[in-house]
Amino acid sequence: MVTIRLTDFLLMILTGLACVAVVYLVAMIRKLTTVLDDMRKTSARIDQVIPHVQNLCTTTEETMRSVKGLSDQGTRVATDVADVTGELREVADDVVARYHGLVSAFDSVSVLASSFKAGLAAVQALRHSDDPVSDPDGPSEETGDEEGNL
Repeated sequence: MVTIRLTDFLLMILTGLACVAVVYLVAMIRKLTTVLDDMRKTSARIDQVIPHVQNLCTTTEETMRSVKGLSDQGTRVATDVADVTGELREVADDVVARYHGLVSAFDSVSVLASSFKAGLAAVQALRHSDDPVSDPDGPSEETGDEEGNL
């Protein structure tokens, strides 16, 4: 029979564990190497992208300045439009007031013309009533005028 001493057995287990640990360490170093290679590639890509990102930041700053300028101009335009609208409203109110003045003047002229027309019609009616041609009885004796005039 083969007898193994306990110390030899423990050394054999310890050697096996050491071999497993070395294999695990090699596997981890390999994985770490792969990760480091990926990190180097990513770092190279980042180095390529950094100038583009800086250019983008510069362009974005310029764009923001332009947007701020446009916003300020838009605010000024809105203020100007509001001022012009107020001016137009005042002009429109003035035009409406003048229109109402003209309409009232035309109304007065219309009333005057109607009164003049009615007066002229009354005078013509009196004249025809006193006219000997239209009156078969002759001149009116009420007026005391031979020609029939008032």
